[in-house]
Amino acid sequence: MERQEGRILKSQFPDVDVPEISVNDFLEQHSWLNKPQDSIAVIGRSVGPPDASKEWRLSYRELRESVRRVASGLARRGLRKGDVVFVCSSNCPEYVITMLAVYSLGAVLTSAISGSSVDEILYKLGIAKFCGTVKFLVVSSDELTTARKLVEVTRPECPPEYTIWIDRDGSSQHCGHNQERLIFTDHASVDKECIPFNDLLEDSGDAFPKTNRAESGDLAVVLYSSGTTGPPKGIPWTHKQLVANLCTVSCVNMRQEDVVLVSSPQAFGGGMYLTLHSLAQGAVTLSLPNLSNPGQYSAAINKYKVTYTCCLSPLIVSLVKQGYELPTLQRCDASGGSCSPAVIREARITHPHLIINSKFFGMSEVGSVIGAPAETDQDHDTRGCLLGKPLANTQIKVVDAITKKLLPPGVAGEMCVHNPYNVLRGYINNPEATARAIDSDGWLHTGDLVQYDDDGFIYYMDRLKDIIRIVPDKSTTIQVSPSEMENILMSHPGVGDVAVTGIPDPDNEGYELIRAFVVRKTDTLSAEDLIEFVKEKTPRKYVTLTGGARFLKNIPKNLTGKNMRSELQAQAYE
Repeated sequence: MERQEGRILKSQFPDVDVPEISVNDFLEQHSWLNKPQDSIAVIGRSVGPPDASKEWRLSYRELRESVRRVASGLARRGLRKGDVVFVCSSNCPEYVITMLAVYSLGAVLTSAISGSSVDEILYKLGIAKFCGTVKFLVVSSDELTTARKLVEVTRPECPPEYTIWIDRDGSSQHCGHNQERLIFTDHASVDKECIPFNDLLEDSGDAFPKTNRAESGDLAVVLYSSGTTGPPKGIPWTHKQLVANLCTVSCVNMRQEDVVLVSSPQAFGGGMYLTLHSLAQGAVTLSLPNLSNPGQYSAAINKYKVTYTCCLSPLIVSLVKQGYELPTLQRCDASGGSCSPAVIREARITHPHLIINSKFFGMSEVGSVIGAPAETDQDHDTRGCLLGKPLANTQIKVVDAITKKLLPPGVAGEMCVHNPYNVLRGYINNPEATARAIDSDGWLHTGDLVQYDDDGFIYYMDRLKDIIRIVPDKSTTIQVSPSEMENILMSHPGVGDVAVTGIPDPDNEGYELIRAFVVRKTDTLSAEDLIEFVKEKTPRKYVTLTGGARFLKNIPKNLTGKNMRSELQAQAYE
């Protein structure tokens, strides 16, 4: 058979012209003006105990007015175009309002999730300062201790405008600092130096600037890489890049009539994108704090009649395998790690009304660039997890990780992405990492191992750095994707969760054995059962659990839901 040539994969969608406007102007012109202004835009709760925190229901009119008032209040207190606002908060309506208010002024938003350590926040502040003067630090009520420590640590270097933002009812504990500060919170009283969020909501709005507001080329937000290959790197996004991402909204599985649960932290790229896409579509955006387990997610989905969400694959696994009833949920896109075909098959039986897209690919460096149609059959293929085809304005190629040669269909290699708008231009103050990620032709090398078929569908296999190299005999070397093994094991009825990784092969230096770490549903399941199960199910002769299986109560995962294989490799389990 004649060998096929490699090719560059182009989008099946027509190229989209990206207007030269800010994110807020895009929402005004392309969504909000066409939406009945009394329609609900955001539903959510303030940060705090669910039985004590207030529920918000903001119409599109109320959301626009709240954004204008808060932006005016910030401008009145000295926030200017190019300044930086750092937010550390759980998901809540205040976060959505703050995000849009900062964008509208041409200031720069950057964030950390609730629960971040002082060191992590300081590290990110060190990156953000290269983008502008950090004027406001916004923390939620559950972060008062962190805020207090942060103020003490930064006191010697804090410029006069450095502030901490306080929540809507003005409640806070004194942070012991003699500068103006504002903090999201819900309890106690406020000292005279604190400005409650409610004061911003009640601002007259007349300080909102009439000129020198956000423009297309202005920096809008600084995101951070997940840190799986080293310390998180700062990723700058302009208004035009965000608008370009919003212009692909017609390519994803979201509709105007949807109630959209933002399940990822809005401080992360995925949560931010989902929030903006939902608002751009004119849907109802559900922004709730303190959702930390499948029961809470299920309760929220059922209470608010959620029809669409994009959530981490481990959450999907738990919702399906633990039998939660989700009568209103129609579509769910998986983010983070891929969702096992076995789980999708099980969901078709237990939740026949629910369509799951096994992996909606995106990363902080590129936003969303690949999507599979919701109706695509995703449970039959052994080539990997089906991603789909490139979205509008996007090109994909698969190259040899070493030679960088273009690869043909059916051959696994590194995925590279090119997009004239929403692809990373460079990491902040990190030219070395930029040079490793972006080649001279402007292609971003993702570090993901994929392949594509003759029809141009792309299949995700794994991260290149996680590939296991085994040597079944002294003359053969085989590369194994951990996800390949995990998908097999997840089809076992006794397996609740699993992570597969390589451990050193004592007989072959530089190679590995395949070990599974398993959360089992029943104590009767043994390692020998799983070893035999894999032997029966694997399509490849030598690809078995040569390193055995170990049982855990939980699989360690990072904040984006990916298995922490390096932690499993580093720890000894009996």
